[in-house]
Amino acid sequence: MTLDGMVKTLGGVLLASLTLCACGPSVARNGGSSVDLKEAGTNFDADLVAPFLDRVAKLIESGFGAEERNSVVQMVASMKVDEERTREFNISYRGQKALLRMHVFLDDVDAPDIAFFTVPELADAISEEISEFFDERGM
Repeated sequence: MTLDGMVKTLGGVLLASLTLCACGPSVARNGGSSVDLKEAGTNFDADLVAPFLDRVAKLIESGFGAEERNSVVQMVASMKVDEERTREFNISYRGQKALLRMHVFLDDVDAPDIAFFTVPELADAISEEISEFFDERGM
């Protein structure tokens, strides 16, 4: 193979890789259809995870109640530093079925990072709740 041929092949592989990476984690399969997910998230003090999840639960019609909230709180409490875990919940938001994916990274023993991936409208509502939650606490 000539140098020109190798460059064209490598360029094609790079383009295909970039294309695949760009759409990977932002798309979820929900009942056979593609749904773009949006992220909302922040770093919490460990003792604030439960009260914040209570606020998230109030935004959701079904699929993320006390049982689901408690399972996430217990999961976070059991994690070790530098550990990552993800939980998914099939929820109902504004009369529509949706996915709520929570990704937790414990980069500090007392401060997990929590990212919520869901439909854009709910992600925006969660972002607003995050701002209000920290404003109320002077943070």
